[in-house]
Amino acid sequence: MSLHPRNPAASFLAAAGLLVTAIPAQAAVSPANAEAAPQGRVCINNFSPARACFMSHGDHIVVWDEEKDGSTPLVRWDTDYFRSGECEFDGRNNPTDCDYNMKEGRRITFRILLHDGSEIVESGPSRSARI
Repeated sequence: MSLHPRNPAASFLAAAGLLVTAIPAQAAVSPANAEAAPQGRVCINNFSPARACFMSHGDHIVVWDEEKDGSTPLVRWDTDYFRSGECEFDGRNNPTDCDYNMKEGRRITFRILLHDGSEIVESGPSRSARI
């Protein structure tokens, strides 16, 4: 452990094991760390069958399937400039990452839906974020 001779507070925190290191902006999002998502990430975590996050850096929507119950989660989204789409869990990659190119500085609203075939069986909460 190196001490910081010019910063006694940092030396104390390092010695006490309390020095916090920064998390890179590109850190992977998982259901476990989605609650404490870094700036630029807005997540829906209060819907038990699935979780989803929008990441403004790179315009990604990520969706997780939290329950193996036969239904498939998807995220339906729309912007304030009349663009819309869906990011569907692909059944293989958990999470499924959908990469878009959106207009910066605008707004997106997204919602988790569960479907079984062509029927929507449950609708979760929605969130809005700045793109």
